[in-house]
Amino acid sequence: MLLNPWIRWGGLCVLSMLIFTIIGISFGPKTFQYVPVRGKVTLNGVPTEKLTVIFAPVRNGRSAMVGELSSAVTDSNGNFELRTAGSKVLGAVPGGHTVAIVSEVRDIDRDLILVKEYLPKRYHEETTLTFEVPYDGTDFANFELSIPELTKFRN
Repeated sequence: MLLNPWIRWGGLCVLSMLIFTIIGISFGPKTFQYVPVRGKVTLNGVPTEKLTVIFAPVRNGRSAMVGELSSAVTDSNGNFELRTAGSKVLGAVPGGHTVAIVSEVRDIDRDLILVKEYLPKRYHEETTLTFEVPYDGTDFANFELSIPELTKFRN
């Protein structure tokens, strides 16, 4: 039985993407240097837990390949330690990063939002936060978030 040429072409495309994805995951992290990145997030001066901190490497003009995203969730003291998104390598690539901080917590398996986003878009969707990761890593990737309206509601 002959397959429709579009079905064969589609299958070939899917197979090619799968192979490139596997190659990218298998060999990607080894092509970049990762350094330890730790820091702290405070909200109106108070260390805040359960915030997701995401570092997205910024293209530096030399190469389109910039490395994996790195992320972490803050602990009860507002502290975090980054790991790469896909390979879970400790740290982040050195260089410039756009930083997003998200308060929303989701249960992906059940597609539920457990905690609604309460941070303003300027900290995630429309972020202006940046951080330069030094080539020897850092323990001082600190972010002081301010939401004056939140203080009014707490009093």
